Amino acid sequence: MENNPLHAIHQQAEAEFHAYADVEIVTTFGNTPAEYAAIHKGSGKMDLPQRGMVEASGIGRLDFLNRMLTNQVKDLKPGHGASAFLLNLKGRIVSDMNVLELGERTWLEMDARLIEPTVEALKRYIIVENITLRSCVGEIHTIALLGPRAAAELQVLRQWTNCG
Repeated sequence: MENNPLHAIHQQAEAEFHAYADVEIVTTFGNTPAEYAAIHKGSGKMDLPQRGMVEASGIGRLDFLNRMLTNQVKDLKPGHGASAFLLNLKGRIVSDMNVLELGERTWLEMDARLIEPTVEALKRYIIVENITLRSCVGEIHTIALLGPRAAAELQVLRQWTNCG
């Protein structure tokens, strides 16, 4: 797993860290009640360096993923998502993920430690479909925006960054 690009900023803010696999994640910035209140009454950002992304591309990707995952994803419209599991042949969970449809590609967001086993498991079932699966670990960094004011804050961020 790549180093967290925000780690130095967190250190400057006197964050407390916890080791998770081969990355350190922030547990608190020293005022847990205020952090809790921000998420429950306003909004709060949560750095998720332990999360990773698989990009699925190709015209049949949603039909393929719909056959492979536990939730219906074939009808996802761009900008929408669903949570799902990938199961093995015995019905045990290989990975749990958030499926995010972007229009010309689909992102599978999950624990970064499960990227390789998930890609390997899915590739075994690609037979005639023109589908590409690739890890985006190190290219995309996940930050969650949580709380009742999260949507409003996201709108401000979109306007500020000119993102759709």
